[in-house]
Amino acid sequence: MIVLQLPIARLTRHWPPQRTLVLGFLLLALAFVLPALRHELPGGWWQDTWLPYAGLMLLLMLGQMCVQPLALSLVPHFAAHQQLPLHYGALASVAGCIVLASNVWLGRLFDLDSSGRLFWQASAAFPLASALFFLLGGNRLFRQMEQPPQS
Repeated sequence: MIVLQLPIARLTRHWPPQRTLVLGFLLLALAFVLPALRHELPGGWWQDTWLPYAGLMLLLMLGQMCVQPLALSLVPHFAAHQQLPLHYGALASVAGCIVLASNVWLGRLFDLDSSGRLFWQASAAFPLASALFFLLGGNRLFRQMEQPPQS
């Protein structure tokens, strides 16, 4: 992760924020699709290996390397400069609450289907929805951020 973070940041720095976020969230969604495919594809070597989980970890890291730095760089656009630490703290708190709540919800899905199929499909749905949000509505959001605040 340490080796790839700087080259990825250097590459995506020249991209529009919308493209970077869409790519990052698509990588995160694809990460959860790999273990789900383990249940969908016919039997054989794919089901008996750790490769879907290695792919999960690799794609999670790559997706986070795209999304996280950009998300942190967007916080100042939403915060007054004197309240910047408050907004960073709010971002971290909300993210932590979402992780806790989604773990409870996704854990219940795992209880309903012991194969894990529902769990992995639902896990892929959240980043996929985020990618679609930024793909379809991201232009308007980022155009609004480029305009100076009105007093």
